[in-house]
Amino acid sequence: MGDTDKDSQELAMNIHWTVTLEEYFAHTGEKANCLSWVHKRSEQIFNRQKTYIDLPVAIGSAVTGFISVGSTTMFAGQQQISSIAIGAASLAVSILNTIGSYFGWAKRAEGHRISAIHYAKLYRYISVEMSLPRDERMAPGALLKYVKDQYDRLAEISPLLPDSVISEFKSRFEKYTDISKPEEANGLNKIDIFVPNPNDDVPTLQLTPISGKAERRPSELVLPTTTKSSS
Repeated sequence: MGDTDKDSQELAMNIHWTVTLEEYFAHTGEKANCLSWVHKRSEQIFNRQKTYIDLPVAIGSAVTGFISVGSTTMFAGQQQISSIAIGAASLAVSILNTIGSYFGWAKRAEGHRISAIHYAKLYRYISVEMSLPRDERMAPGALLKYVKDQYDRLAEISPLLPDSVISEFKSRFEKYTDISKPEEANGLNKIDIFVPNPNDDVPTLQLTPISGKAERRPSELVLPTTTKSSS
């Protein structure tokens, strides 16, 4: 476990800014912004559905309590009708409460609210970092680890998005073709392969005439290698 952490730290220290890495951060930030929007929209939908249950339950509970207290006066000589009315109102309130608990609209709305907040925070963080000059930003290796960990964590804990919200997102933001969209809304995404950019300090290997071994330049991206011992 310690060797893995050490290798990860060495890898992070040897990562340098490139156009490809900056594009990755830009795409991830745009996806986080999109996911913040769809989760916020999902929260609104589930809150509305929760309200459709909570309001009748509140009104029904108040009516049931009022009838129970005033049943002697209101239904004088008609106790049977009073009992039936109170029982029917209580049954209706119980059914609505059961429906609300079964579908868990309140819990789902809260889950989408939390996801929307954290995705928005990730978007703003990346946006601020990318707006700075390279020498004033956070270390690229540390930023890469932070963004990757945060995005993966949010993907694990976020609730599923309703199909209606995804369809609404697609139709509403269809014209924004230059914005990266999350896999949930875009379907399939192609994997980009690194291509050296002439504007970047491209990592290369140089062979020395003495030892014939490869010497790495300081700006090179060094990947940790592991050797298997023969049994």
